Amino acid sequence: MFAADLNGDGQVEIVSQLGSGYGVASGGLRGLEVTSYATGQRKWRSLIGPFPNGVRWANAGGGNLLAGGWGPANGHWGADGTSDAANYTWSYAPVTGLTSWIRSYTSGGFVDSGICLPDLNGDGTRTILATTTEHGWSLGDYGYGGIHLLNSNSDADVTALNLGHYLDVWNAAFGDLDGVAGDEVVV
Repeated sequence: MFAADLNGDGQVEIVSQLGSGYGVASGGLRGLEVTSYATGQRKWRSLIGPFPNGVRWANAGGGNLLAGGWGPANGHWGADGTSDAANYTWSYAPVTGLTSWIRSYTSGGFVDSGICLPDLNGDGTRTILATTTEHGWSLGDYGYGGIHLLNSNSDADVTALNLGHYLDVWNAAFGDLDGVAGDEVVV
């Protein structure tokens, strides 16, 4: 959950992640919701298959809300057609909640994805970096991990690094670790 003026009108909106449990009983919700801080009125809601994960606001370069997802693979489908047995990145128009694009990665087993927005070149422009993983239930039951640099205007990879078997990538952090312009990414 975070608060920001998403549409530049001087009013703050609250962005909430919805998740009603592992099993998602009938009527359970998973997704994003944006409400007005001043009135408490819901502006929009998007229901998805997985739990939303790593929600970020890319207020530069398109101004979209971005989200990854945690997929427990228990048969839940979102209103947007996404399943909790696959991992995705979503891009939403923050004012309307309309989906700009959805990027699907892999499916099978438990699948997760995350988002971070590093400045890789040191020029003030944030890059959409998505992490993906698929894994089993028990310790050591690893799947595949990957890192994807995404185009902010579409679901296309700018570049992708498949880290292969036994290298799950849950989330990434970033910062200028070496004092040279540009952030380094730590996974």
